[in-house]
Amino acid sequence: MFHDMCKVYCYDQNGDIWERNNYDKLIGHVAGGFSQLAQLMIGVESELGEAIPMNTKLHLLHIVLSHHGKLEWGSPVIPKTVEALIVHNADYVESRMGMIFESVDKTPPDREWSEYHRYLGTDVWCNWEEQQ
Repeated sequence: MFHDMCKVYCYDQNGDIWERNNYDKLIGHVAGGFSQLAQLMIGVESELGEAIPMNTKLHLLHIVLSHHGKLEWGSPVIPKTVEALIVHNADYVESRMGMIFESVDKTPPDREWSEYHRYLGTDVWCNWEEQQ
């Protein structure tokens, strides 16, 4: 999706470790995505020989800028359209599910609960099935 298209520029791999790089620290994928989408739309208009309607451009750019959902989570604006809210919520659920799956994967089968996950704000009940 367009909202995360610049995430690929934000990390460098060092062996098995992915590290945030200068692009991420100085620009970030939200601002980078905004810029890249704006440039892409200019290219599309040039190829088509006609302008994309202004409200369509504003809406698409708004979705990219607002997909983190809150100012304190890195969005320069909060979602103000149905579509922007859908993208934000899908992104939020995907990120939380990734954290839960990571916690489950790191938890040994003989332990019922994961370690406390600071971003989730909880530990995760991993091995809840009845053992026979």
